[in-house]
Amino acid sequence: MDQALSAAITCHRNGELPRAKRLYQAVLNDAPTQPIANHNLALVFIHEGRLKESLFHFKAATDSDPTIEQHWRSFFTALIELRQFSDAGALILSMETHAELHNAVLDMRSELTASLSRLEPAEEELEDIILAFKNARYEEAKLASS
Repeated sequence: MDQALSAAITCHRNGELPRAKRLYQAVLNDAPTQPIANHNLALVFIHEGRLKESLFHFKAATDSDPTIEQHWRSFFTALIELRQFSDAGALILSMETHAELHNAVLDMRSELTASLSRLEPAEEELEDIILAFKNARYEEAKLASS
């Protein structure tokens, strides 16, 4: 498996995405929770324009090894691009249990707040969402953004 994963990463870096995809999928057939293969396959899906399908693999990557910051950041970015702001807030909340991710949590909070401020809902509604998020009231922010 290590050899197949290394080959997939090499293909990915060389821009041979169809081959990299096949190799990542082969790795995941043998080891469905392999975090690097899941993360990198999600990146291939994004390149293919399959952003929603990438989310499953980002979740698998962060569930398998929650200590890899880049996996969380990629997952968060995909959620923001899909405008799934409440899910991005929930992701941040789940990251808070991992002390090694503290700086990433702070960065992502700022990015989520900035993303929300670029939305165009009624101004009063937007202020309520931002205030709830800043005060770590994620459920309230999620309800307000629905």
